[in-house]
Amino acid sequence: TPDNCIEELERVIREALRQSMPAYIVISQAHGVMPVIGTPVQGIPLAGLKRQRSDAAELEAAVATILAKLGAAERPAALVTALTARYGVAGKAAELVSRANLPTAQTPYDKGVLDESMPQYLGLYSAAASQPPSVREAIEQADVILDIGGVLLTELNTGFWGSALDTGRAVCIHETWVRSGEKVFLNVAIEDVLDALIAAVAPRTAPVERDDPGLLELTGSGDDPTSSVNFYPRLQRRLKAGDTLVIETGTCMFHLNGMRLPAGVHAEGQGLWGSIGWGTPAALGVAMAKTEGRTWLVTGDGSHQLTLNELAVMGRYGVTPVIFVLNNGLYGVEDVISERGHGYDDLAPVRYHLLPEAMGCKDWLSLRVSTVAELDAALDAIDAHGGAAYVEVMIPGEESQPLPDEVIDRGYKVQTPGVG
Repeated sequence: TPDNCIEELERVIREALRQSMPAYIVISQAHGVMPVIGTPVQGIPLAGLKRQRSDAAELEAAVATILAKLGAAERPAALVTALTARYGVAGKAAELVSRANLPTAQTPYDKGVLDESMPQYLGLYSAAASQPPSVREAIEQADVILDIGGVLLTELNTGFWGSALDTGRAVCIHETWVRSGEKVFLNVAIEDVLDALIAAVAPRTAPVERDDPGLLELTGSGDDPTSSVNFYPRLQRRLKAGDTLVIETGTCMFHLNGMRLPAGVHAEGQGLWGSIGWGTPAALGVAMAKTEGRTWLVTGDGSHQLTLNELAVMGRYGVTPVIFVLNNGLYGVEDVISERGHGYDDLAPVRYHLLPEAMGCKDWLSLRVSTVAELDAALDAIDAHGGAAYVEVMIPGEESQPLPDEVIDRGYKVQTPGVG
């Protein structure tokens, strides 16, 4: 109401900041045009506010416990999660890992939060799907796992529930609490915990042993048809520091999760809910928010069809993403779940490269490629163009093959359990 709107708006903004969550303010049409009663608050920029305060005794005890665990560990490791970015402490998490010299990995949902060029970065942990494979042993055989932010043990993060991760060996730093074994410390802000650890942690002297996969191998040339095998190595070589890669849910996600990002490149993905169609509007949001670097989106045609109307919004606001639509003519991620050949997974044929013009996207570079030579030329044209680009890349539908029966059963419980 006009009488309490100042107080209520301040309360909602305060809670949104404290909880790092979206906040919704609903005002009736009648009240929306009424004058405000009261004196506006003379506030300070949100960036200058502390989200929450820690209990001093709990904080001291939590930090001492973590330091003792790390100090006694022979094979420690760390997992840094996407929630550190949501809480605004990803930089502090990276500083702690670097200062402590901890072997570090991320799950698929967390990809891109850490700079993957840092010497402590091992790769992607996802049980049997870990990339490179040596990451699995480093994490699962660690005697102490420092979980910074809270690992999400979902099917896509655990290789369809194939993880042997012993959470009893984990020391978990959550947003407002810390758990170590049966000890729980409450009212401790994650930023305060990280600051204290950075100031006090002793670095490991042993070098971090890791397999560096380097760049994906370039394959194909000339009139060879485009495929996942020759697309992703070329994409990897075009990413630059400051860029953000938006990874759509689908078969492209499995390829991109294992691709090592160049220094200074970040990524956004949707490995939590696995919501196909998320990538296109997410790329819009990322592109609008970025102040430097390019926004790259890789999406399958099935996912893109669900939300391609957002291209019109991109055109309206003049954002300049680089979009690759991988056209295999079907809902590829659905075909890997079970046997192929379901007619309902076939897509209506769309001439995607014509969409930007139809959607009012001015001065966009729009191309369709089906050979390696055309793909190379398109990538060169994107660099030269400098603005928004939209490339339809033809991918063989035969690439999407069903997962092994044991993986499908582990993820979706399609087999009748045995007796006993």
